[in-house]
Amino acid sequence: MSLIENLKGGGVKPATVPTAPGIAKKLEAAKAELAQIEAEHDTAALDAVIDAPGASARYADLQKRLASVRDNVAKLESAHRAAVARDDAAIRQQRASLQKAQLNAVRSHLAARDKAGERFEVAIVEAAAAYRELLLRSEKAQASCPIGMDWPGGSLCERDTIIRAVQHAMHKASAEPGDLPHDMGGQGGHALPGTALPGMDYQHRPTDIPALADRVKQASAHVIATLTGKAPE
Repeated sequence: MSLIENLKGGGVKPATVPTAPGIAKKLEAAKAELAQIEAEHDTAALDAVIDAPGASARYADLQKRLASVRDNVAKLESAHRAAVARDDAAIRQQRASLQKAQLNAVRSHLAARDKAGERFEVAIVEAAAAYRELLLRSEKAQASCPIGMDWPGGSLCERDTIIRAVQHAMHKASAEPGDLPHDMGGQGGHALPGTALPGMDYQHRPTDIPALADRVKQASAHVIATLTGKAPE
């Protein structure tokens, strides 16, 4: 993509259309005309010297045209040099403006990223505290099981099952449709590191993954119902 194309729509004043290319085309045409006249000039000079009919007038006409075209070529060469210099200066100015705008964009994005990092750190601390309590309370609940009673399956109190449930919740909260976790051969997309899918059925509808809070509450109700022999309220 050219510099001019980069400038379009980028918050920077569009670059002035370069003038050197147009002058270069005119110069090329003028040089071609000069070459043609010069090719005819020697023959016309010879005809004029030997007094060929009409040769003197033709030679005089070529002399005038030759002088005019040479003057035009010289003028166009000077103009082309000036145009190149002016275009280069304009490009440097536009590039400086573009770089300034891009640098401002970098600063803006990094400032927003810094704030996101702060928010994420706070969220991690809060999540870590909740996760520790989730594990601790699960362990204590199991340890408090009344003597003579069997701890029911499906309690969501084992560390491995809690970890998996948390990974599913992380995927639900952060993944976009189609994201596939690393443990399933994907790149993760924008999902949080370490997420997991309950199954491939949820790859394109991560928001349908059951909520962690609901799963924990249902498991807790199941434990109480099993230990008391009463259906959950």
